[in-house]
This record gives sequence, C-alpha cells and structure tokens, in this order.
Amino acid sequence: MGQTRIYRGWRVVAGAGVGIGFGSAVFISVAFPLLAVAIAQSYGWSQTDVAKGASLALLLQALGYFAAGYAVDRWGSRAAAASSIVLFALALAALAASGGTYALYLLACAMIGLFAAATNVVGYARAISFWFVARRGLALGVAASFQALGAVALSLSTQKLIAATSWPSAVLVLAAIEILVCLPLVLALVEDDPAARGIIVEGGPHAAIATEPLARPRLVFAKLAAAFAVMGFTFYAIVANIGFILSGAGLNPVEIARVQALSGLGVLVGRIAFGQLLDRLAPARVGMLAFAAAALFCWGLAGTHVFIAALAAVLAGSLSIGGESDLMPYLASRYFGRERMSRVLGAFLVAFVLGAAMGPFALAKASALMGDPKPALIVLGLLQIIPAALFLTLPAYPRARG
Repeated sequence: MGQTRIYRGWRVVAGAGVGIGFGSAVFISVAFPLLAVAIAQSYGWSQTDVAKGASLALLLQALGYFAAGYAVDRWGSRAAAASSIVLFALALAALAASGGTYALYLLACAMIGLFAAATNVVGYARAISFWFVARRGLALGVAASFQALGAVALSLSTQKLIAATSWPSAVLVLAAIEILVCLPLVLALVEDDPAARGIIVEGGPHAAIATEPLARPRLVFAKLAAAFAVMGFTFYAIVANIGFILSGAGLNPVEIARVQALSGLGVLVGRIAFGQLLDRLAPARVGMLAFAAAALFCWGLAGTHVFIAALAAVLAGSLSIGGESDLMPYLASRYFGRERMSRVLGAFLVAFVLGAAMGPFALAKASALMGDPKPALIVLGLLQIIPAALFLTLPAYPRARG
C-alpha cells in the first residue's frame, strides 16, 4: 500500500506560522507591556513616557504594513519576510542598547514598527495563497493561529527573562530567537510558488488562472477597508478598556485574569474555524457570523455581572477577531488576485490599525461622559450593522481568479 505524502504547502504554513507567532505584532501586544514596566523602573520614566514608544511603534507599523505589501508583491514572501526578520532583530538590539537615552528608545520603537511589518501575516499570506486554493482559508487560519501560541510563549518567557536577568538581556534573547530560530525556519520552509518545484497547486492545475476581471474594484476595496476599520475600532476599543469594564461589572482581579487567559483560546479556535468556513461559504455569510459575534461581545459585556457571562462575552469577541483576521488576507486574494494581494492586504491592515487607534480613546471618553460604559457598549454593538451592510453588498468572487 502506497504511503500518502503530506502536501508540501503545509510546510509553508508551518514556516509562516513560526514567523507570525514571533512577529512584531505579537511582540508589541504581549511582550512590550511587560518590558514597559521594567523600562520605566530602570530609568525613572513615567508610564506616559514609555507608552509613547508603543504608540509610535503602532503608528509606524501601519505605514510598515503598506510598504511591506509592495515588497512582498515584488520580491515574494520568503525574501521580504526574511529581510524583515533581520531588521526586526536589529531593532530589538537597538532597543536593548538604548540605555537611558529617551531619543534612542523612541528611535528603536520606530524601527520596530516600520521595519518589522513583514514579520506578520502580510509577509506570508501571498506564499500561502500560491500554494492553496480549495483550502486557502484553512491554511491562512492555521498560520495566523500561531499568533495565539506565540503570545503564550512570549508572555511567559519575557517575564521569566526579565526576572532572572534584566530587560535589555530579555530583549537580546528575543532578538536571538528571531535570528537563530525564526530566520532559518522561514528560509527552509517558506516557498513562494509550487510551480518552481513542478508541483500542482492544491485545488487543481487550473485553479489559480484568472478568467474574469473584478468589476468596480475601487468600490469593492472601499467597502472592505471601511468594514475592517470598524472591526479594528470595535475590538481594540474593548480590549484596551477591558480591565475597567470587567472591574466595573463586579469581577475581581483574579477573575479578570482568567477571562483574559481563556480569550486566547477563543482567538485560536476562531482563526481555524473561520478559515474553514471561508472555504465553504460566501464572504457575506462568514462576515455576518463574525459581526454577530462582535455584537454579542459588546452587548454581553454591557449586561454582565458574573464571571461566566463575562467569559462567554469575551469568548464571542475572541472568535470574532479570529474570523475577522482571516477575512483580510483571504478576501484580498480572492477579489484582487494573488499578484497584488499583499499591497491590498497592507492597505486593509492600515485601515484596521487606524480604526484600532481611535477605538480605545473613543470608548473611554464616551464612558466617562455617560458615567457608565454600558450605553457606549450597546452603541458599539449596533455599529456592527455598518460592516454587515457593506458585506451584504459585495459581489461574487471573480471566477477562478486565484
């Protein structure tokens, strides 16, 4: 009996997953908050002073996504991602060497945001799309799910390294992981096109051939970008204020920590499950599920007073962000073709990040004006009508566009 061989494209997914799991987005959201406390204590800086570095990194990451998209479309995922990994490691080394010089600290944060963008999903989605057609959603979801695994690994290792040594040493270890672990695996596993090896793409030899142009591509792009901006606004409005929301609902710090820890499981499940749904359903239906989960996230938190209800609401939100993260690269490839999908995905991520940047302040301000976050959360849930309506008006995918 012949042995069934695993499709080589899953090697690409594995390599991309490792790169994404230890990419700059995970570093900024998970490791940086732990480092920020140690940095402030080391130099006597205020929380605001340190937070400016994170804000600068996030702002320039938006520009970095756009530039990374063009780089990936021109040179391929393997070259762009590998180069970005090296630059990310150098930026981390610069952060560790910044000492107490505030200008150097800000410069290192700017480098992380601007030069490490291709260490994230935008750096690898093109290669995965070239290797997968019928199961593209699942493949993208599996690769993106490594973010949840990387978040656990980085949070635990960073805290232990800071406690055992110092924050600069911890950052240098993270830089070494990029060079000694992520870079070799990406170079060994990520390949840009199965045709280079004479391998038929998953889905059939003619599955990736475009036969129809997309009608009114600018309108489709505008609808999707607006929907993704609302997604970013909604999720980060809540995530940045979740501690205040849950404590105001009566949960104690231990319960809040448990809710936060379990939310990572929801993101992991959401990315894989929604990836599979994208391979089977029209984008409007998948979008409806993601937006419905986001609305439940908002309304559940508005009405919760017990741990189980809060956990259910946060898990719904985790599922929604998992699904919404899958939608961006998948729809970029299906509507705009693989040859330029990375620059389109980069633009989608810019819209998402800009929405995310406005969300935390808007929800905090509205909650302060009303004296209670519940009315703002209810309105935020209703806001999901906007992306839902935009998705309902999307056209069918161009036939066999790839």
